[in-house]
Amino acid sequence: MRRFALPLIIVVLVGGCYFAFRALVNDIPTRFEPGSIYNTQPNGGAAMQRWLDDLGYRVQTMEYVEWEFDEQQDAVLILAPTSFFQAGEPETILEWVRDTGGTLILADDEDNSLYRELNIELTDFETTVSGVITAAQPLGNPAAPELSLPGATPYFSTSRRDAVVLAGSEDKPVVLALAEGRGVVYLVSSFDVLTNLGLRTEANARLAQNLLSRVPEGGTVVFDEIHHGRALPPKVPRNPVVFSPLVAAVIYSALVIGLWAWLNGRRFGTVVPLREEVARRSSAEYVQSMAGLFQRGRQTGYILSHYKTAFKRRIAKPYGFNPRLVDEDYVRELRRFTSVDENRLLGLLQALGNPNPSEEALLRLVNAADSFALEFERQA
Repeated sequence: MRRFALPLIIVVLVGGCYFAFRALVNDIPTRFEPGSIYNTQPNGGAAMQRWLDDLGYRVQTMEYVEWEFDEQQDAVLILAPTSFFQAGEPETILEWVRDTGGTLILADDEDNSLYRELNIELTDFETTVSGVITAAQPLGNPAAPELSLPGATPYFSTSRRDAVVLAGSEDKPVVLALAEGRGVVYLVSSFDVLTNLGLRTEANARLAQNLLSRVPEGGTVVFDEIHHGRALPPKVPRNPVVFSPLVAAVIYSALVIGLWAWLNGRRFGTVVPLREEVARRSSAEYVQSMAGLFQRGRQTGYILSHYKTAFKRRIAKPYGFNPRLVDEDYVRELRRFTSVDENRLLGLLQALGNPNPSEEALLRLVNAADSFALEFERQA
């Protein structure tokens, strides 16, 4: 079980982090929304924001705030909103235009509630215009005689008599100007004209400058990012604290640490040894271990020498003389006390003195010595 502990913890940790980070990433608005100033792709609005900043305008971003405007703001740009306008939002911005004399620029190629509030309709994509479009009104700040549409673009239709066509024909207008109280609303049926790619065309950049001609030098231009997904969350009852990300992270970490401790930890208190750890070895195990050691080391000469000493001591023990005498003196000394086959004993002792016997010779000599000792003891 323990060998699977580390891989199991790694799998749980990586899996949890994957789902946690995936949830966090899904909560962050994408930076590739068409028309967003955070989008640096061809269909983004990053170039427009940086260009206006270089021209000396005071650029602001409306994101994660209430949909409210004040007199310090001179123009609002809404480029291809990707989320719906909430109830009351079209009225709020049009009221700001009327009361403050501000400028609203809306560039979108799809129908939205702000168009409907202004009584403006867009044709479907089966009825479009494209290519270079001639200006229908003199745009001289700077001169903008035309604009370039990157692709097929729908055009406007309206019953409003105060609608002024700035680009396109009376039948197929693509840029309209509407007077709203003290202010003006500019509508562009192709947001591609004001994107990163569209502004590379000088004619489109000139059109953008004309649409901002009412904004004083150093005036404030606001980019709407609320309708690119950067809106305040809806006001809903708060979830219990146990469902908050921080508490979830703490609980998850505690579970991972607890799992690791359960698989690898030890209980507190005195360590109780296992029965195998306290059991004593028998004498036979030590004998077998030493025998195995000598056998693997091929120490047959040492074993035979040791056995020879034990054999001589065994024979001499009843008579009390020194068993360490050389073989000839040992046999003569033993002969003084008892009768013995001197030649057989001397030959056996000389054979036991072999410094490098084989294992078979070792066993044979040991058996011969044991037989001699038994016979000698019976005789005595």
